[in-house]
Amino acid sequence: MKKQCVMVGLACLCVLNSPAETGKVTGAEDKIPLEAGKVIHRTAEGKSKVTYHVSVPTNYNPSNPPPLMIVFSPGGDGQGMMNAVKASADKVGWMVVGCDMVKNGMEDAEGDRITRDLFNDVHKYLAYNPKRLYYGGFSGGAMRSYRLSYLMKDKCSGILAFGGWLGGKEFHKKPYQRNMRIAMVNGASDGSAKGWEADDTRALKSKQCTVRVFRFEGGHQLPAVETVDKAISWLNAGS
Repeated sequence: MKKQCVMVGLACLCVLNSPAETGKVTGAEDKIPLEAGKVIHRTAEGKSKVTYHVSVPTNYNPSNPPPLMIVFSPGGDGQGMMNAVKASADKVGWMVVGCDMVKNGMEDAEGDRITRDLFNDVHKYLAYNPKRLYYGGFSGGAMRSYRLSYLMKDKCSGILAFGGWLGGKEFHKKPYQRNMRIAMVNGASDGSAKGWEADDTRALKSKQCTVRVFRFEGGHQLPAVETVDKAISWLNAGS
């Protein structure tokens, strides 16, 4: 994966260019066999040795690769985050990758290095539809998803943000990808996430993104599966 630096205002932004941008068919060369309805666990190639977990949809057909959602948790528990969304994702035929190791409190550069290794491995070994790529996560994992939407050159169709926000006013002018669908899923008593909904929505709509808030009873936590179903179904309907 190559790094390309471009000027955004007065700042230099380093963008992570993925293999998909070069025209390589995703998963075409070294893809590993996947079995419908199963979960596999991998250690990515690269210095970070990041581990990740793949939930294969029950309707998986290697000749018609599925959409993919990559999810992150605030504590680096990729398997737990994958488990939180995989049933809902399976209902719409999505593959889910849960990334370990990337977590709250680490330096951005370290998180970006780990993410680069993850994306290199996913591009090389998993067959999925590159036109249907989504990011998601809870709290800091949701913030990571927003970050990837302007760091990665892969076309992002949408983001599933559980209890997360862009990061404050200084993040409102980041070069987020245009025309994404954004599902903000916030607890009714999650004051922090709710407090940023209006400002973040304005920032994202300035990039022609479509934003919808999904509310549930609770605080800063993951919702019940019924709410996850609704959010993922809405994301899927826009593609």
